[in-house]
Amino acid sequence: ITTVFTQPASTILRNNNNNFFTLKDMCLHRNSQAEPKYFTLEELVHSDTALSKKIENIPSFEIVEHLKELVLFLDGIREAWGGAIFVSSGFRCDTLNKAVGGVSNSIHQIGYAADLVPGNGDLSRFEQFLTDYLKDKDYDQCIRERSGSVRWIHLGLYNNKGEQRRMMFDLEV
Repeated sequence: ITTVFTQPASTILRNNNNNFFTLKDMCLHRNSQAEPKYFTLEELVHSDTALSKKIENIPSFEIVEHLKELVLFLDGIREAWGGAIFVSSGFRCDTLNKAVGGVSNSIHQIGYAADLVPGNGDLSRFEQFLTDYLKDKDYDQCIRERSGSVRWIHLGLYNNKGEQRRMMFDLEV
């Protein structure tokens, strides 16, 4: 699969048979679950680093299925939060994961993780909201991450073994 054209609204892809399609086509090609309301597959695959370094950050069909599950989980969070939530990092191919300094076993690489920031910038309130919201939900990790003065929430739906350990902790990176 190769990226042919990228713009904010869509990414046009080409497979080995020279057929053109979008990430939405990939989603519709497979047995589809409910339509997401707030998040898109495109925003979970988008990466400024990938664009600037010309890295083809394209998920496999299997990973698209993982991303669809993640999108629906994130939609529930967005609905309950009642305001915008931005994805600062979603799916990362191996090359992109290395380029951003991700750990070698990053769950981002299999489409089950997203780094989130609230649209209103109130990360402290968002962290408390997630602590309460996730109490009765199945997920793997909710990590309150910080790098210097920059903060975000890493939310992993499953780990590499398919487990949902319901871990919540702080991490300085």
